[in-house]
Amino acid sequence: MQKNRSYLARYKKNLKYIWMALIALTLGCYLIFPGWFSPDNFVQFRDEYVEMSVVIYTIITIIRAVFFIPSTITLLIGITLFPDHFWFLLIINMIGIIIGSLLLYFAGVFFEADAMLSPKYINRLPQIREKINRYGFWIVLGWSFFPFVPTDLICYVSGSTRMPLRKYVPAIFMGECSLVILYLITGQELIHILF
Repeated sequence: MQKNRSYLARYKKNLKYIWMALIALTLGCYLIFPGWFSPDNFVQFRDEYVEMSVVIYTIITIIRAVFFIPSTITLLIGITLFPDHFWFLLIINMIGIIIGSLLLYFAGVFFEADAMLSPKYINRLPQIREKINRYGFWIVLGWSFFPFVPTDLICYVSGSTRMPLRKYVPAIFMGECSLVILYLITGQELIHILF
């Protein structure tokens, strides 16, 4: 347990510094070169470097969970870059979501619950485990479909409560796939509202 705490402390510290550096770099680039971040510029880059755009987008979509970047952001970028590629965006985003969800699930399995959760939630962990064991599929399905709550949290809780993977993966897939399809159908309108 002490080894897990030490590893967790180093992981969290390194991740925090990487995350802060990425935010500072992105913010600096945005302030110095605001045109880089316009949808038109993304489309121009895609037109000039089609294969590279596909590779970069695929990599970002798959590794985004490690940096706790919401999947909605990468999906909206994909809709901007590849507006007429419904199936490509659905498949790549679902691969990224499933990989990210499994990484967070196994983080929940690997790390002790008291190393990650506050004392307030540790006291409630037996009740949470019971609810997950009884209604886990429906809880994860509903949580992953609802767009205003972080799916990453339910992934970690599912792992820490040892929810069976045979229930967890289909629930995440069904909930997130429904949400991704909804975003893909309404995506262009969302982009016009946001930009």
